[in-house]
Amino acid sequence: MKTIKLIILICCAVIVTACNNSKNPALSGVYVNQSQGEYGMDWDTLVINSVSLANKIYSVEHRVGFQKIRRGERQPKEFKIETWQAFWNSDQQVLAETEYGRQIRVSPDTPGVFLKNTLFRKIR
Repeated sequence: MKTIKLIILICCAVIVTACNNSKNPALSGVYVNQSQGEYGMDWDTLVINSVSLANKIYSVEHRVGFQKIRRGERQPKEFKIETWQAFWNSDQQVLAETEYGRQIRVSPDTPGVFLKNTLFRKIR
């Protein structure tokens, strides 16, 4: 009797794990990254929203703020906003945009995502 219960428990765990791996991860949210170097400062924000979970379509808004530093003096801040749609690729585990080939990967270690090699930490 104990063996049957154990087998049923293992089967349920396998089924739940298999179902969760095929679903979209919780990507919707706000992600930030800040960097500073000798020639400037950058503030990047990714806002990811689900457009259609059934079709695995997401809207991505990339907000960039930067301030150049020239001869030790900070220049006026500049801002850019890009918006695009991306599709969740379950096989590769990436959020892929097809026009420019941008890919967003979920960070395995911290709550965040990678755009290229840049880590964006989730704040909301």
